[in-house]
Amino acid sequence: YQSNSSAAEALVKEMVEQNPNNSSKESFIAVQADVGNAGDVARLFEETEERLGGITDLVNSAGISGRISKLDESDPQTIENVIHANVTGTILCSREAVRRFSTARGGK
Repeated sequence: YQSNSSAAEALVKEMVEQNPNNSSKESFIAVQADVGNAGDVARLFEETEERLGGITDLVNSAGISGRISKLDESDPQTIENVIHANVTGTILCSREAVRRFSTARGGK
């Protein structure tokens, strides 16, 4: 999540409740990060590995749509925000995952 900690924590709680037989002490976590920021992405992966163990999979699901409008009426800031989260974020998360999945870095 980037800014709504209440919603993120509510989702974690819901996931825990829906998976009562999960034997792991901490299987679901929320980590605040801006996926379009390389430093935040590195911290996101570090914290996830520290709390859950090694990362074996990546699902890029962060994304925004911005205000719906005709392209010729689109606000430039909205376009930048969408590209930042949806494109840059996907690339940065994929890059960090590949680095960690690399056999040179302990991946299998």
